[in-house]
Amino acid sequence: MKVPAKVYTDEEKRCVHQNIAQQVAQLCRQTGRAVVTECETKREKVAAPVAFSLGSLQQACGRLWDMSPQQVLDTAQSLYEKHKATSYPRTDCGYLPESMREEIPGVLDAIGRTDPECVPLLTRLDRAFISRIWNDKKIKAHHGIIPTRTAFQLSALTDPERNVYLLIRRNYLAQFLPLHESDITRLQFDIGGQLFRTTGRTEAIKGWKVLFEKAGDEDVQEDDEAAQVLPPLSQNDVCAVTDAEVSQLMTRPPPHYTFATLIGAMMNAAAFVTDIALRKVLKDNAGLGTEATRAGIIEQLLNRRFIVRKGSKLMATELGTDVIDALPPQLTEPGMTALWEQALDEVAAGRMSLNDFLQRQAGWTRNLVGQGAQQRVNIRVPPSPPCPLCGSKTRLRKGQKGEFWSCQRYPGCKGVINICGSKTRRPRRPKSPESKKN
Repeated sequence: MKVPAKVYTDEEKRCVHQNIAQQVAQLCRQTGRAVVTECETKREKVAAPVAFSLGSLQQACGRLWDMSPQQVLDTAQSLYEKHKATSYPRTDCGYLPESMREEIPGVLDAIGRTDPECVPLLTRLDRAFISRIWNDKKIKAHHGIIPTRTAFQLSALTDPERNVYLLIRRNYLAQFLPLHESDITRLQFDIGGQLFRTTGRTEAIKGWKVLFEKAGDEDVQEDDEAAQVLPPLSQNDVCAVTDAEVSQLMTRPPPHYTFATLIGAMMNAAAFVTDIALRKVLKDNAGLGTEATRAGIIEQLLNRRFIVRKGSKLMATELGTDVIDALPPQLTEPGMTALWEQALDEVAAGRMSLNDFLQRQAGWTRNLVGQGAQQRVNIRVPPSPPCPLCGSKTRLRKGQKGEFWSCQRYPGCKGVINICGSKTRRPRRPKSPESKKN
């Protein structure tokens, strides 16, 4: 990769002068040789990921199987309550207290009795190895989600339960495998007086990554420039330049959110706050929502049609966009959550009474409501199909068999329209007075 001079780059160090890039490519072809001016190789050791918090579990399941946060929460809750297979799921911590090391034999024994196919792997584990997961200072109200010391019938799990359980088990077992080690090589070349740099990675010890080879978990498969394998080179070596190519790239807009990336954004809401002090407050607290409430927030947005799901993408609707536009900016900025957290910290420290905090909130709310009462609001409500029986407007309702459109004149009119994906409903015509008499 060419290292362009500052005068030819933008603020992100990208070359924005195509003619200059073409000239450099032509120079490289004419020179025909590259001299290695710097060569550095360092061993990089990477520890296994810690246990899952609910948020990180929702992100992983969203990436791997496109599960919604609510589906993940319900599944993890079932593993905890019904099967006693995993620990308490509503946690924002991925670490374990050091005292739980004494439970290692019991947990591994339960894993082996639950899944005998896992026994060969269990014999390879180093139970004395102390990974970074054991850290009392990182423990909050609850520890990370791990398998329990209770054996159970693996065949009794549903497919989603099995997938989530194996994911939780994988991260726990990874704690007893060696670190992943790789050699990172950084090379610098001189081609006709132009500076080029590249980086390559060679895996030395697979370690805990043997458990992640078939998972497809993007968190572990690092997306970096060092993924390429470089030939062995030393300083002052001369290489032949066979070709030079200019790649014309374009910036892309931010991608639409998925369940996984939306949960990640809510957990890291501080990234969207410009005020440094408020950013720190939000970073030190839970972000937007908590482990127990984020799934419900997203479900509420879907149920109210503020966002819709298209494939794996979550997209704002016209209704949702109009509601946000109609609200005061204070209510739509993550920084407001930071201000509330800051005030609650003052209450916890005794520097502000709870009554003062509530009075401030009430006064602030009255002020916003007063402003909203004088504001002209334009909300685009999606049109509803007409009733197939009487032609009146219909309302979206949810029944045991799914969502459907129902006549607003119900129960006077029983007209319904089935929505694709719901079980078929037949509209029933109201009985005439004559038929009732009969």
